[in-house]
Amino acid sequence: MVVTHSKSLYLSGIFLIALLLLGTGCTRMLTGEPAPTPIPITGQNSQLPLQGQGVLACNQECADQAQCGTNAELGQVVLLSSQEPRLDGHDLLAGNNFLVNILQFQELPVVRPGIEGSQSLRFYNVLIEDDSQNPGRGAAWVAGWCIQAP
Repeated sequence: MVVTHSKSLYLSGIFLIALLLLGTGCTRMLTGEPAPTPIPITGQNSQLPLQGQGVLACNQECADQAQCGTNAELGQVVLLSSQEPRLDGHDLLAGNNFLVNILQFQELPVVRPGIEGSQSLRFYNVLIEDDSQNPGRGAAWVAGWCIQAP
């Protein structure tokens, strides 16, 4: 009789372990791997130009092109031009992660030091609306590296 009882306990233990393994496997199948965080597509690298709204972004690509920096009042800022698309001589700043309305875009050939020939760069004309950090600036041009989809 003792032998029968231990066999029953042994089989119950195996059944319990199998049930736990099955439950763990089903849980993993249902939850799966977490979706990777998508890397935002900048206006320079998108196949189609951004439209509607965009976010000004002092990301690595923008910083590498010297199109953003820091400001004592605003922290990270993106450099813009109120007059025309340009890579230097900016006359406006806007805060990093600032939401803007995209008015239009232009693809322009640009000759850059150290790069042979010209390359086509995309610029966006954006509307900077009033807020506490960006009071009434109106429309301005920003390089495509420094704007991304919201």
